[in-house]
Amino acid sequence: MGFFGRPPSTVLEAGLRPVIPVWVLFCLATCVSSAQLDYRDGSLAEERPQSIYSEDSSDPWNQIFFALYTKAFDIRISDTFGVFANSEAYEKVSLLLSSQRISRQVYRRIEGGDRAIDPLYPSFAQDDGVVGVLTEPRYSLLTTALQAALDEKMQRGNLQRALMQSDLWAAHDVLEERRYFRRPEAEQLLERRSRVLSLVARLVKKLALTVEEIKGLPRNYDASRPSASLPALFDEGAGWIEIQGGLDRIHETATDNRRAARIFIRPLSQPADRSSFLEHLRSSRNPATQLDAVALAIQSLLIDQAGEVVPSPLISSLQLRSFERGTRAEMVGTVVEQFDLSRQRLLQDPASDGFIRYDAKAPAYVPAEGKDYSFASWVWQSEVDGEKLPPILVPLRSRCQSCHATDLTRLVSFSMPQPMETPVLTLDPARSQRAEIVAARKQKAENFLTLRSRWEQ
Repeated sequence: MGFFGRPPSTVLEAGLRPVIPVWVLFCLATCVSSAQLDYRDGSLAEERPQSIYSEDSSDPWNQIFFALYTKAFDIRISDTFGVFANSEAYEKVSLLLSSQRISRQVYRRIEGGDRAIDPLYPSFAQDDGVVGVLTEPRYSLLTTALQAALDEKMQRGNLQRALMQSDLWAAHDVLEERRYFRRPEAEQLLERRSRVLSLVARLVKKLALTVEEIKGLPRNYDASRPSASLPALFDEGAGWIEIQGGLDRIHETATDNRRAARIFIRPLSQPADRSSFLEHLRSSRNPATQLDAVALAIQSLLIDQAGEVVPSPLISSLQLRSFERGTRAEMVGTVVEQFDLSRQRLLQDPASDGFIRYDAKAPAYVPAEGKDYSFASWVWQSEVDGEKLPPILVPLRSRCQSCHATDLTRLVSFSMPQPMETPVLTLDPARSQRAEIVAARKQKAENFLTLRSRWEQ
């Protein structure tokens, strides 16, 4: 229940039938609703290392994770997280497809980072996240922890190594992109960046698994369905179709092709001819009217001991939109959910899915622009004298509306312009065809070749 705690249940658990006035029930319902929309939901109490990779928070791996992912910063919030006392307490701000009331006051939030995000945020079109880790005290904390991990003699488990390699690989790509700084201390920042990149690349190599070890990692999505009631995306006969239109996907370029974005649709009824059905969807003004649900599963890639990029069985995130219909089969709404992988949960129970579920009311951050899929971005407001606003917290539904329209029925795969000679293809969900395509692309990328050259030094 978040801030308000768990309601007393002694009477209920004793099997007695309580008599509760209606006004009390209304108050409890209001409290629960308010707790769900508290801007502090998910925020840590303190900015300190967590027990992510082991129980010992002083473990070098936990120190690395803290330096890369855990951060306290000021935010502004939309009025869905509270009623502002007067008009002076908020202002109207244009946020991509909508305009919302945003607080003038800033609030403090501490993000733990144990979810499906990249490190060193905010990093979209800015260097705040990178500069933060190249500045004391985080710089010394990170470099000390990286060196300790390199010197470590004990062998970590395969799942630990896979997750940490993924974290470090992401950090390498974010750092590699920042090749200059417009700051007085630019020379020092570049020197520190070079040292961190070298340490990170060497540790990425040390953690590499064999191809067989990667194949043997937990298939966390398969494990999740019985407990979390997630859709059976990868099962034959479940009604889901994995599709591919154009070769480029923004979700993949946003992660520098370290993850593959796999798109699934579920038609209202199974078509006899899938190819004709998909072409019909592409020409339709609103494809969502012919679908029951759509899903985006993000699959992690890893680097094996031979230095090759290969798909892993790990699904790091799932975005799900289900289209609700009335008695006459007309669309009446869209349910949105997101599931992010928690390293801590998966490591504590590798047989589980490891997911944390976020519903439409969960706190999320407004993207800076349409192609910004990063975390906690600063937002430029040209309408407010070019003001650069701190990260803006809104409900997850509002973030999704930035790309998928206010009713969440816009399907980017069918709305982006594609040459008509490029057909929409169906993929075999039991295989990792999309991940193989992305892995081959990453293998040739400049930042990957740079990583390989660093770990060979």
